Amino acid sequence: MVRKKKWYVDECFVREGRLYDRGYFIVEEEDRAWIEWHEPIEKGEVYEFPLSECFHENGNPILQEDGALLGKLVAKTYWLWDEKGWIIDPDKAKRVFVLNNCLLFPSSLEQKTKEQVLRLLSPYKPSDSSTETTREEIDSLLESELGVEFRWAGEYEPANILTRYDVYSFEKKDFVLLDPHLDAVWLYEWWDGLAFGGVYVLRPQQVTTVLLSEEHTVSLGEEPVWDGFTHVAIYRVLEAEGSVSKKTEDLFLIWREYTQPRAGERAHDKGELILSLEELESFLEETGKDPYSVIPQLYGATR
Repeated sequence: MVRKKKWYVDECFVREGRLYDRGYFIVEEEDRAWIEWHEPIEKGEVYEFPLSECFHENGNPILQEDGALLGKLVAKTYWLWDEKGWIIDPDKAKRVFVLNNCLLFPSSLEQKTKEQVLRLLSPYKPSDSSTETTREEIDSLLESELGVEFRWAGEYEPANILTRYDVYSFEKKDFVLLDPHLDAVWLYEWWDGLAFGGVYVLRPQQVTTVLLSEEHTVSLGEEPVWDGFTHVAIYRVLEAEGSVSKKTEDLFLIWREYTQPRAGERAHDKGELILSLEELESFLEETGKDPYSVIPQLYGATR
């Protein structure tokens, strides 16, 4: 479940003393970013360069944030939650660890102190850590024997806690090593503004990641539903991973946005993947749209 954005910057750049032709992309994926440059000829090569090697014409380094400051967003990742069909903006989700029955100790804890923690907590079962009385007993024991700072983990903890804490698990009866990319999940909160909503845990096997073109999209207007209207748009999908995994020119997403608050899950935007041109043509014909007018716009042409 990656998060990816791509900006087009209409400027030249310099790398290793060479001035590259005008027009390049800054691509951001999680905690890394790079330059993507296309040779300005038909079927030209595509090159990727580390940001650290690239500079503006005035000699200043190109920075990751320059994409948002100087460029135009041309592609962005969204998540399609397979279970509900919801389309989710990853910027509105948080990467967390699900930590049940765990204690957090400062990461500066010495090995000798860790061994004392293991000895003191070895008699306790995972179920013991869920009762208030036993928790108070454990608090008193650790404070009197060790005198170090610690706290009980919440059900969900930000994935960056590993920079500040070591995690003791009552289930493992040991300190555990967690990987933010392998062990973390994504937490998504949504409410309809009335009565429905909640906190949802998203796992990679439940989500299809789609990279949508912000340039190649067509609005189909509004369509009626039983309790109102939705705005419908078609996006070109540049990349997909999950229930569908392909990188192709012929993959599309139908985005239905409810145009006013609704009670219940109907208020949430929903997405539907179209897996071929033939399927897209059938969808457009069924909705009364002209495929020969809509499809060229999804490939950068207008009629």
